[in-house]
Amino acid sequence: MTGDLKTVIWKERKLLFNQRGGKKQVVFTLLVPAAVFSILFPWQEGIGFLDSPLPVFAAIFIPMLITGLTVPESFAGERERHTLETLLASRLSDSDLLVGKLIISVALAWIVTLISFLVSFIVANATDWSGQLIFYTPLITAASLILSLLVAVLSSATGVIISLRASTVREAQQTLMATIMFPVLLLGVAGTVVFTIEGIRDQITKIMDSINPFVLVSVVTIVLIIACYFLMRAAMRRFQRDRLILG
Repeated sequence: MTGDLKTVIWKERKLLFNQRGGKKQVVFTLLVPAAVFSILFPWQEGIGFLDSPLPVFAAIFIPMLITGLTVPESFAGERERHTLETLLASRLSDSDLLVGKLIISVALAWIVTLISFLVSFIVANATDWSGQLIFYTPLITAASLILSLLVAVLSSATGVIISLRASTVREAQQTLMATIMFPVLLLGVAGTVVFTIEGIRDQITKIMDSINPFVLVSVVTIVLIIACYFLMRAAMRRFQRDRLILG
């Protein structure tokens, strides 16, 4: 890690906890979404939560929510504070600027997800104690850790691309949340509607039962890795200092 990259990371970390009313407000804003997934669901499901798909769903949603709150600040925040021109005129390389801003959002999203993962384990065991600690299955553990990291990278890269052109942080946040959450919500609504149709529901259930979970997780992981690669390249191509300064 270069000295310039460390400088960008330090700056982004400092700015994150100095915005919107200070550290307490930022921590509260970040942890509330995670608390819903890490406390409410395990409380309702008990031990059954640990070997269900719910931890994987939480590992996908939490990074989306966290990055949706943090990464829009990356460039739109600089533009609002009138510090973007100064930042772009510095000797920092394009890659250090982009990666430095991405690392903070990705790291924060992943750390919050890991904390949520641990809290869910504690809550599930506490509410449905069986005399011994029950942990997640190996597949769910691996899927949650890997997918949460990839989703954090994917959402952050998308957020940076949006933030590069957004006039305000609010605009960047709204656009990013609509971009990453709308397809998920659409699939959820479509799935709910489809499952109300008895014949189709039975067919889909049979298909899902026949799919190997390991293969499914592997395919999703590969797709996310490819998507992250192309989005990172798109962010680098879109990062043009001259246009950003003039804009």
